[in-house]
Amino acid sequence: MGLNEKFFKSAAGSSETGTFSSLLYTGDGTSTAFDIGFKPDLNWIKSLAIKDHVVNSTVLGIGSQGGGNILYPNGGYPLSTNADSSYFTSFDTLGFTLGGNSYYNGASQDYVAYSWKAGGNSHTFNINGVGSSSIPAALDNGAGNANPVAASVGNGVGIYQFNNVAGAITFKHALGVQPDVQIQKMTSGTSDWYIKSSSIMGGTSSQARQMRFDSTIAENGGGSLTSTNSIAGITGATHSVFVILFAQVSGKIRMGNYTGNGNSTGPRVYSTDNASSGGANGFTPALLFIKGYTDLEFGGAAWFLYDNKRNPTNPANRRLYPEGNYADQQNSNYNLDLLSDGFQIKAGTANYGFNNSNSKYMYWMFGE
Repeated sequence: MGLNEKFFKSAAGSSETGTFSSLLYTGDGTSTAFDIGFKPDLNWIKSLAIKDHVVNSTVLGIGSQGGGNILYPNGGYPLSTNADSSYFTSFDTLGFTLGGNSYYNGASQDYVAYSWKAGGNSHTFNINGVGSSSIPAALDNGAGNANPVAASVGNGVGIYQFNNVAGAITFKHALGVQPDVQIQKMTSGTSDWYIKSSSIMGGTSSQARQMRFDSTIAENGGGSLTSTNSIAGITGATHSVFVILFAQVSGKIRMGNYTGNGNSTGPRVYSTDNASSGGANGFTPALLFIKGYTDLEFGGAAWFLYDNKRNPTNPANRRLYPEGNYADQQNSNYNLDLLSDGFQIKAGTANYGFNNSNSKYMYWMFGE
């Protein structure tokens, strides 16, 4: 099966393992189940050819035509609810099932899939594997305030859907710790994806700074991220909004920032608990996001995705771009090493988006 790490479903009775998966596979154009060891609550899939990124979630649900409702990170489109089962078919006990549509599983086409387990999806509201059909206290913002209509929270990941809200809303996220990253997208109409992260404030403040999944530089503002609350919403008319939060998890999720040095022996970034050499619980990034936020190099401080499946050996130099439908790209000027306790930049040519001298970059690392 070519690139595949692709399986049919495991036998009944198999137990879940893991909370994040990076999967490289070759499509076969038919309905196929993928075993990743756990039931995901969030999936991000990208063809390695020129094709849109696609996001599905248990919180966004399965539409009336039998396919998962879709958002597109590289586009401002509203939530697509008319997909049939040839697109994203189902979230399964130990993975997910895809139809043969070319966005997901076209014959002889190569894809990468990123999957996160949050709080489960046994009911409408799910926190750390416990589901409820009515909103739990940890998510209830009180009478007269906006509450999510669905949520899945756990393993450092919070996923929420809000309907019919006006302007910005403050909401309880139930993660129990301060999240470092918030991603939001209006689902009821056309809008940018908005991302805010406290990492680009040096990790010392709950005040976040805001940017978009496009090639624009980061923007000031965006409200705060605290251990109990966050702020979401779009200014203007009543709308619905989808929100994802990520928090640091020892040995699994690490966010932060670094300063470029312009050298081929570039910055060394650690995934350990103390973000330093010799620290505990370091992990190899299975997925790495990088974005510059202090200048406009590489077409405007673009976002880059590296993973350990498209890059099984070092140097890792294959990138994907969340802001566009571009094909997977490989270039020695993209070189970095994915290490057992983080990563190191290994290219210093200016204006390639991750190592300009004295420029600032944020990163998100996810381990399997």
